[in-house]
Amino acid sequence: MSVIVPVYNTMPYLTACLDSLVAQSIGRDRLQIVAVDDGSTDGSGDELDRFARAYPDVFTVIHQPNSGGPAQPCNRGLDVASGRFLFFIGADDYLGPEALERLVARADEWDSDVVIGRMEGVGGRVVDQKLFTANAPDINFLDHPLANSLSNTKLFRSSLIRQHRIRYALDLKVGSDQPFVVEAMTRARRVSVLADYTCYYAVRRGDSTNITYSSSWQSRLHDLGAVVNHIASVVEPGPVRDAILKRHFLLDLGKLIRVDLPTLPPEDQRALAAGFAKLADSYLTDGISRALWASARLRLRLAQAGELESLHRVLRFQAEAARPPMVLDGDRVYSWFPGFRDPRTSYPDEWYEMTAEGTWDRLVRGVVISDVRLGRAHLEVSGQVGVSPDSAKNVRLALLRLGPEEVPPPNRRLISTDVPAATESAVELIPLDYGGPSGLIAAVPFRQLLPRDTDGKGAHPTDPARWSLRLRVDVGRWTYDLPLQLSRVMQTVTWRQGLQRHRITLWSSDRDGVVTAVERLHARSSARAR
Repeated sequence: MSVIVPVYNTMPYLTACLDSLVAQSIGRDRLQIVAVDDGSTDGSGDELDRFARAYPDVFTVIHQPNSGGPAQPCNRGLDVASGRFLFFIGADDYLGPEALERLVARADEWDSDVVIGRMEGVGGRVVDQKLFTANAPDINFLDHPLANSLSNTKLFRSSLIRQHRIRYALDLKVGSDQPFVVEAMTRARRVSVLADYTCYYAVRRGDSTNITYSSSWQSRLHDLGAVVNHIASVVEPGPVRDAILKRHFLLDLGKLIRVDLPTLPPEDQRALAAGFAKLADSYLTDGISRALWASARLRLRLAQAGELESLHRVLRFQAEAARPPMVLDGDRVYSWFPGFRDPRTSYPDEWYEMTAEGTWDRLVRGVVISDVRLGRAHLEVSGQVGVSPDSAKNVRLALLRLGPEEVPPPNRRLISTDVPAATESAVELIPLDYGGPSGLIAAVPFRQLLPRDTDGKGAHPTDPARWSLRLRVDVGRWTYDLPLQLSRVMQTVTWRQGLQRHRITLWSSDRDGVVTAVERLHARSSARAR
């Protein structure tokens, strides 16, 4: 197999890289290392020559004037490589001792054209690990986070690259490996992941010079636009292209809008938004837009529309409000951000819709109960919930009857038609802060806590009744059933209805949440209670 190493001023990291290659368990008799020195001035070229003298049957070293990027050295390496498989490595990184042997074995076993070996960061380098949860013989862009792994540090079957004449784009200053990798993976018969062994160690240099930073927003926008255009040229419009380009709009282009634009002079802000709009008009499809979280989608759509004043309001709000309230409207859920259903702007509801993110975590974290108490004739609840005040019709307090030894159910999501019967009461939602959660108030009359006999005649049983206090929230066809949580609650009152007295007890625990119990008092017990 052939390993291609583009090299430019990577000493002293280059030595560790080359040491890791010649020590591979696959054996030097099965290894060709093609190292292309792209006009290094720090002694990297001399180090390559030293290894070539020590391992003449393994190394092919090419020296050339500096080309300005890794694309041309990689193409030179492809012209020389003769192995059945190809592997690219950064000259400042290194491999695990068994990396190449394992990658080739899996490629043969799985009949794979591309195998992605597990990568880890070194020295503070961050490598996304979502792809490496388990070995996967066959993955794709639609069902796996493959778009997060577009670097060329993979094993490629040489016949795939030769058959389709795949080469690096020479006009890209940065990201030249992305169109190469995208075309290879979209044309491959099978793409696989080897996750049970760390094959590749990506090193962050002490001076961070292996991490590409452009000098201005103009050059970064140009470079990113060129990468997006090249990817679009090798992948037809549709779900696969959307899955790939989502990463660029969310992370790379999204950072320009979220981080860079607010700091620029007004004329540069307008120019950046206009340049972004050209890309968004061509490639920010409805499929990509729906897959984004509402916070990111809204920023991008406002920038695309040139609505910079609204964009600044949204950015300030998002910086200050970690969790905006949700707006529950029938089977739709929206994130409340400035401009939502504002008649002065008339932005589409779709910009604010929560389609990519779930409501579960937002609901659970948004419910904060501040007080539950037994009043004179009511069970009173107050707190806050992370929905807008006009969502009150979707929220209600529920008292779920428990058996004598039954443990209250935990947080759960149920199909609305399957929700267990309970005593339910309306809640009042009150605006608190601008763009913040709503205050919640509810009062349940004590008489609603009294259980009825199953014969429907209204006689009160002698056994105590236990109730789990819960909040129920309807979202489309789902009902979220959440037990109320509050620490250190213990209250008891005696309440009289007609001639009958009842002892009502309220308590909470970490396991059960808030629970109340009602016990009818006999005449003797009533006398003691008096």
